[in-house]
Amino acid sequence: KLSDSELREKLEDISSVSSEVGTQVENLVLSMINMDEQLFNDILSKAIMAHGFEQTFINVVFPFMNRIGLLWQTGSVYPGQEHYISNLIRNKLIVGIDSLKRIPVENSKSFILFLPEGEIHELGLLFLSYLIIKRGHKVVYLGQHTPLESVIETDRIKPADIILTSLISTLSGISAEEFATKLAEAFPK
Repeated sequence: KLSDSELREKLEDISSVSSEVGTQVENLVLSMINMDEQLFNDILSKAIMAHGFEQTFINVVFPFMNRIGLLWQTGSVYPGQEHYISNLIRNKLIVGIDSLKRIPVENSKSFILFLPEGEIHELGLLFLSYLIIKRGHKVVYLGQHTPLESVIETDRIKPADIILTSLISTLSGISAEEFATKLAEAFPK
Protein backbone atom coordinates (compact mmCIF):
# COMPACT_ATOMS: atom_id res chain seq x y z
CA LYS A 1 0.00 0.00 0.00
CA LEU A 2 1.26 3.49 -0.87
CA SER A 3 1.80 6.11 1.78
CA ASP A 4 0.08 9.49 1.41
CA SER A 5 3.27 11.09 0.14
CA GLU A 6 3.88 8.25 -2.35
CA LEU A 7 0.29 8.53 -3.54
CA ARG A 8 0.65 12.31 -4.02
CA GLU A 9 3.89 11.74 -5.94
CA LYS A 10 2.22 9.19 -8.25
CA LEU A 11 -0.71 11.55 -8.87
CA GLU A 12 1.70 14.38 -9.68
CA ASP A 13 3.55 12.11 -12.13
CA ILE A 14 0.28 11.16 -13.84
CA SER A 15 -0.87 14.79 -13.95
CA SER A 16 2.46 15.92 -15.34
CA VAL A 17 2.37 13.28 -18.11
CA SER A 18 -1.25 14.12 -18.93
CA SER A 19 -0.42 17.83 -18.94
CA GLU A 20 2.70 17.22 -21.03
CA VAL A 21 0.69 15.25 -23.63
CA GLY A 22 -1.98 17.95 -23.72
CA THR A 23 0.67 20.59 -24.32
CA GLN A 24 2.30 18.47 -27.02
CA VAL A 25 -1.04 17.95 -28.77
CA GLU A 26 -1.82 21.68 -28.62
CA ASN A 27 1.63 22.52 -30.00
CA LEU A 28 1.16 19.97 -32.77
CA VAL A 29 -2.13 21.70 -33.62
CA LEU A 30 -0.19 24.99 -33.86
CA SER A 31 2.41 23.34 -36.08
CA MET A 32 -0.39 22.19 -38.38
CA ILE A 33 -2.23 25.51 -38.47
CA ASN A 34 0.98 27.43 -39.18
CA MET A 35 2.42 24.67 -41.37
CA ASP A 36 5.54 24.76 -39.20
CA GLU A 37 7.54 21.63 -39.95
CA GLN A 38 10.33 22.61 -37.54
CA LEU A 39 7.92 22.86 -34.60
CA PHE A 40 6.33 19.53 -35.59
CA ASN A 41 9.75 17.83 -35.76
CA ASP A 42 10.90 19.37 -32.46
CA ILE A 43 7.81 18.18 -30.58
CA LEU A 44 7.92 14.66 -32.01
CA SER A 45 11.68 14.29 -31.58
CA LYS A 46 11.51 15.27 -27.89
CA ALA A 47 8.59 12.93 -27.27
CA ILE A 48 10.29 10.04 -29.06
CA MET A 49 13.52 10.61 -27.11
CA ALA A 50 11.58 10.64 -23.82
CA HIS A 51 9.02 7.90 -24.44
CA GLY A 52 10.04 5.94 -27.54
CA PHE A 53 8.50 5.80 -31.00
CA GLU A 54 5.61 3.46 -30.24
CA GLN A 55 4.44 5.23 -27.08
CA THR A 56 4.74 8.64 -28.74
CA PHE A 57 2.40 7.53 -31.52
CA ILE A 58 -0.06 5.94 -29.10
CA ASN A 59 -0.09 8.73 -26.52
CA VAL A 60 0.64 11.87 -28.56
CA VAL A 61 0.18 11.44 -32.32
CA PHE A 62 -3.11 9.52 -32.28
CA PRO A 63 -4.76 11.89 -29.76
CA PHE A 64 -3.51 14.72 -31.99
CA MET A 65 -5.09 13.05 -35.03
CA ASN A 66 -8.38 12.74 -33.11
CA ARG A 67 -8.13 16.46 -32.39
CA ILE A 68 -7.53 17.16 -36.09
CA GLY A 69 -10.69 15.20 -36.90
CA LEU A 70 -12.72 17.38 -34.55
CA LEU A 71 -11.16 20.57 -35.92
CA TRP A 72 -11.84 19.41 -39.48
CA GLN A 73 -15.48 18.63 -38.70
CA THR A 74 -16.00 22.08 -37.21
CA GLY A 75 -14.32 23.79 -40.15
CA SER A 76 -11.46 25.10 -37.99
CA VAL A 77 -8.82 23.71 -40.34
CA TYR A 78 -8.85 23.43 -44.09
CA PRO A 79 -7.97 20.24 -46.00
CA GLY A 80 -4.53 21.50 -47.02
CA GLN A 81 -3.47 21.80 -43.38
CA GLU A 82 -4.73 18.31 -42.62
CA HIS A 83 -2.99 16.86 -45.69
CA TYR A 84 0.23 18.69 -44.82
CA ILE A 85 0.41 17.31 -41.28
CA SER A 86 -0.76 13.83 -42.33
CA ASN A 87 2.13 13.62 -44.78
CA LEU A 88 4.62 14.68 -42.09
CA ILE A 89 3.23 11.94 -39.84
CA ARG A 90 3.33 9.47 -42.73
CA ASN A 91 7.00 10.30 -43.33
CA LYS A 92 7.80 9.70 -39.63
CA LEU A 93 6.07 6.32 -39.76
CA ILE A 94 7.96 5.27 -42.88
CA VAL A 95 11.28 6.30 -41.31
CA GLY A 96 10.31 4.40 -38.15
CA ILE A 97 9.48 1.28 -40.16
CA ASP A 98 12.68 1.59 -42.19
CA SER A 99 14.78 1.85 -39.02
CA LEU A 100 13.53 -1.45 -37.60
CA LYS A 101 15.78 -4.48 -37.63
CA ARG A 102 14.07 -7.38 -39.38
CA ILE A 103 14.68 -10.18 -36.88
CA PRO A 104 12.04 -12.91 -37.23
CA VAL A 105 10.82 -14.47 -34.00
CA GLU A 106 10.13 -18.16 -33.54
CA ASN A 107 6.78 -19.02 -35.13
CA SER A 108 6.65 -15.64 -36.84
CA LYS A 109 3.64 -14.91 -39.01
CA SER A 110 3.44 -13.30 -42.42
CA PHE A 111 0.99 -10.47 -43.08
CA ILE A 112 -0.40 -8.72 -46.13
CA LEU A 113 -1.51 -5.18 -45.29
CA PHE A 114 -3.60 -3.11 -47.68
CA LEU A 115 -6.35 -0.56 -48.00
CA PRO A 116 -9.20 -1.34 -50.39
CA GLU A 117 -9.98 0.67 -53.49
CA GLY A 118 -11.15 4.16 -52.59
CA GLU A 119 -9.52 4.07 -49.15
CA ILE A 120 -6.60 6.49 -48.72
CA HIS A 121 -6.33 6.87 -44.92
CA GLU A 122 -3.21 4.81 -44.32
CA LEU A 123 -1.64 6.21 -41.13
CA GLY A 124 -3.24 3.55 -38.93
CA LEU A 125 -2.20 0.80 -41.34
CA LEU A 126 1.38 2.11 -41.45
CA PHE A 127 1.48 2.10 -37.65
CA LEU A 128 0.20 -1.48 -37.60
CA SER A 129 2.96 -2.37 -40.05
CA TYR A 130 5.48 -0.84 -37.66
CA LEU A 131 4.08 -2.80 -34.70
CA ILE A 132 4.00 -6.09 -36.61
CA ILE A 133 7.57 -5.78 -37.91
CA LYS A 134 8.84 -4.63 -34.50
CA ARG A 135 7.44 -7.81 -33.00
CA GLY A 136 9.39 -9.99 -35.46
CA HIS A 137 6.76 -10.77 -38.08
CA LYS A 138 6.91 -10.30 -41.85
CA VAL A 139 4.85 -7.73 -43.73
CA VAL A 140 4.00 -7.26 -47.38
CA TYR A 141 2.62 -3.71 -47.42
CA LEU A 142 0.47 -2.97 -50.47
CA GLY A 143 -0.74 0.43 -49.30
CA GLN A 144 -3.68 2.57 -50.33
CA HIS A 145 -6.36 2.01 -52.93
CA THR A 146 -5.49 -1.65 -53.62
CA PRO A 147 -7.81 -3.71 -55.84
CA LEU A 148 -8.86 -6.99 -54.20
CA GLU A 149 -7.50 -8.86 -57.24
CA SER A 150 -4.03 -7.50 -56.40
CA VAL A 151 -4.31 -8.79 -52.84
CA ILE A 152 -5.34 -12.22 -54.15
CA GLU A 153 -2.40 -12.29 -56.57
CA THR A 154 0.01 -11.14 -53.83
CA ASP A 155 -1.18 -13.95 -51.57
CA ARG A 156 -0.68 -16.41 -54.43
CA ILE A 157 2.95 -15.26 -54.85
CA LYS A 158 3.71 -14.70 -51.16
CA PRO A 159 1.12 -16.57 -49.05
CA ALA A 160 0.18 -14.79 -45.82
CA ASP A 161 -0.95 -16.14 -42.48
CA ILE A 162 -2.95 -12.97 -41.87
CA ILE A 163 -4.47 -10.42 -44.24
CA LEU A 164 -5.13 -7.06 -42.62
CA THR A 165 -7.03 -4.05 -43.88
CA SER A 166 -9.00 -1.13 -42.54
CA LEU A 167 -11.84 1.05 -43.73
CA ILE A 168 -12.40 4.63 -42.66
CA SER A 169 -14.11 6.26 -45.59
CA THR A 170 -16.92 5.20 -47.87
CA LEU A 171 -15.28 6.58 -51.00
CA SER A 172 -15.25 3.21 -52.72
CA GLY A 173 -19.05 3.03 -52.87
CA ILE A 174 -19.09 -0.36 -51.16
CA SER A 175 -20.20 -0.94 -47.58
CA ALA A 176 -17.85 -2.46 -45.01
CA GLU A 177 -20.13 -5.49 -44.81
CA GLU A 178 -20.06 -6.04 -48.60
CA PHE A 179 -16.29 -5.69 -48.62
CA ALA A 180 -15.88 -8.10 -45.69
CA THR A 181 -18.04 -10.64 -47.56
CA LYS A 182 -15.90 -10.33 -50.71
CA LEU A 183 -12.73 -10.64 -48.63
CA ALA A 184 -14.06 -13.74 -46.84
CA GLU A 185 -15.00 -15.30 -50.19
CA ALA A 186 -11.51 -14.62 -51.58
CA PHE A 187 -9.79 -15.84 -48.41
CA PRO A 188 -11.94 -18.47 -46.71
CA LYS A 189 -9.24 -19.21 -44.12
